[in-house]
Amino acid sequence: MQRLNLYRNELTTLPEWIGRLTQLQSLELGTNQLTALPDWLCQLSKLRTLSIPANQLATLPNCLGQLTGLQELNLYGNPLAALPDWLHSDQWRGLQLGGLGLTEFPELLRGSRNLNWIRIHNNHLSKLPEWLSELGTLESLDVAGNQLSELPDSLGDLSELTDLDLGSLAGNPLRELPTCIRRLRQLTSLRACYCELQSLPEWIGELKHLKHLRLTDNRLTDLPPSLVQLEHLETLGLEDNPLNPELAMAYKEGLDAVKRYLRAKAESQVVLNEAKLILIGEGEVGKSCLLGALRGDEFIDGRPTTHGIEIKPVNVTDPDTGTEITLNGWDFGGQRVYRPTHQLFFSAPAVYLVVWKPREGPQQGFVKEWIRLVKHREPDAKILVVATHGGPGQRQPDVDRQEIWDLFGRDTVLDFFHVDSKPDEKTGERGGIAELKDAIARVAASLPEMGRTVPARWQYAREALKQKAVAYLPLEQVLDVCRELKMEDDEARDFVRISHRLGHLIHYEHDPVLQDIVVLKPDWLTTAVSFVLDDKQTRETHGLVSFDRLSQLWNDPAREEEFRYPPDLHPVFLRLMERFDLSYRVAGSRDEGQQESTSLVAQLVPDVRPDPVPDWVAKAAEGDEQQVQICQIVETRNGQSATAEGLFYQLIVRLHKYSMGRVNHAESVHWQRGLVVDDDSNGRALLEHVGNDVRITVRAAYPEGFLSVLTHEVKWLVESFWAGLRCDVMVRAVYRAVR
Repeated sequence: MQRLNLYRNELTTLPEWIGRLTQLQSLELGTNQLTALPDWLCQLSKLRTLSIPANQLATLPNCLGQLTGLQELNLYGNPLAALPDWLHSDQWRGLQLGGLGLTEFPELLRGSRNLNWIRIHNNHLSKLPEWLSELGTLESLDVAGNQLSELPDSLGDLSELTDLDLGSLAGNPLRELPTCIRRLRQLTSLRACYCELQSLPEWIGELKHLKHLRLTDNRLTDLPPSLVQLEHLETLGLEDNPLNPELAMAYKEGLDAVKRYLRAKAESQVVLNEAKLILIGEGEVGKSCLLGALRGDEFIDGRPTTHGIEIKPVNVTDPDTGTEITLNGWDFGGQRVYRPTHQLFFSAPAVYLVVWKPREGPQQGFVKEWIRLVKHREPDAKILVVATHGGPGQRQPDVDRQEIWDLFGRDTVLDFFHVDSKPDEKTGERGGIAELKDAIARVAASLPEMGRTVPARWQYAREALKQKAVAYLPLEQVLDVCRELKMEDDEARDFVRISHRLGHLIHYEHDPVLQDIVVLKPDWLTTAVSFVLDDKQTRETHGLVSFDRLSQLWNDPAREEEFRYPPDLHPVFLRLMERFDLSYRVAGSRDEGQQESTSLVAQLVPDVRPDPVPDWVAKAAEGDEQQVQICQIVETRNGQSATAEGLFYQLIVRLHKYSMGRVNHAESVHWQRGLVVDDDSNGRALLEHVGNDVRITVRAAYPEGFLSVLTHEVKWLVESFWAGLRCDVMVRAVYRAVR
């Protein structure tokens, strides 16, 4: 026997028969309870590798120094009082000295002439010695998880070093990559995670052999253009960095997209001082009038309510720096039925205004509910609370500021304002608007994405598309705009995909109905959806609507021309609604000939739970069992129970393949806070809102499988859509025979 692995065997002593394995070359004794090693271990003269991590060894027998054939030794995580003198030897090829509580790099390794690798991570090193360069054969060095704020210049003399780990699961407070690394021209792998890096140096592109670069959890917002010179780079890790939006989206597309982005930026770049200004609140609290006042528009008395979303630009100037900032003002309709749709467009960088009307009071204005709605979707959102309709004779704002600050924190709700959007008849001034604009400008200027640089031709493409002043374009025309700006097709498609991810436009490249059209105005879609949500006939049928009825709503002759849409766009609208989990085509709808299809708009299903729930209380099959699981929805930051607004609407759409009515829609069972689904022999399930949580009950011969599928769907949907929420799965051992 040449190899013996006794890893994790709860050994307190070593069996003596091991000493008779004279041909043994590798011995693995990790994660046991050994407090000492026997002297007879030194009889294993052919031993090349000894691994004894995570035991309770305070000392090592001196006779181990007689094993001159020993080349690799792993001592990780033992409470050694001191390292043995016999470690000073040229025999070592590799040493694992991690987790030993070392405060200094072992002097006894100085001059080692054959050491290929050393791992000394998770200790308490605050510096490395200059003599480290004497380890001229070193190929791999792991010093992650220490307290290193700098590296010795001599480290750059390790000409054979190919692997350097400054941070894997734990890092070092370096703040910048030491310049000595610049001379390590043979490096193929560099890990510097959790190292508080603010930026990467331009010289990173000189490490021509680099294949793997891991930079997780630093403070990087951008990358140097020289990164594209790393022709052999295979993996790039940038998770948990505050990357600028364009780079973050390029990173999600992959390494090639990152390189194309950096290459375009290196040719020419522009500075962007722009963000979203999002106005939310209940209906008829004055959001549209407030947006008009911020823009300096003429006041319109009796302004009609907003359908869906209206987008208009607002220009502000940071009073502290004089920087001019362009804000895209998004005015969201306040009707409750719009909320699930509106959440799709909550994003950073943005300044949020929660608007309420003092004469109705903060409770009627649902101030806290709107703040929660934003926080659950965008945990880092910056919010100003604005009371409207002020002025002489009007009720003064009465809102418990301290309570709101206690609930959400002053880093979220930054301030409170009271304004009058209507000009004073004598002075023409709008009370509080100037102060609010200054506050908005200051918040916008503080957003981390403000002042970012982007490839110039990307910005020029965005501006060119905006100047088209149309709601949509064929994809090929969008690509032509990009080609005119010298983009290759791969880069042009990156631009479209990244713009889609950032919410600048809508394009689904893999959808056969949508892949040839690019929606340039997202509010165009939400307005079309609002006509469906507001339709009395569709409400009376609890969300069931024929394609013919949708066409009437989208091309209603009674509406102004700008709110009428030609018939060739109606299939596009329908498909977009399906992609946003707003509707699905019910059983009996034909894939072809959409004029005969019928859809269910999930937000309009009945609000009352059937009593009893059909096809649930019926007698189950003999031997069936029932299992209940609770999905607790909580806020990530504090673990408190939270509402995922619109969750069940999305579940109704996403789970419709399991619907009771997948053959005959009349047999469907769903309401605004619950639904029944069925997977044939795999079981039948009832999903219900219980408070803020989701209770899933499955009946089947073997309920675990279907329960797992449904639980995964709920958990994935909550945690992927609401960044500020998490779903904790609580298994209740409720197994019982159903007879």
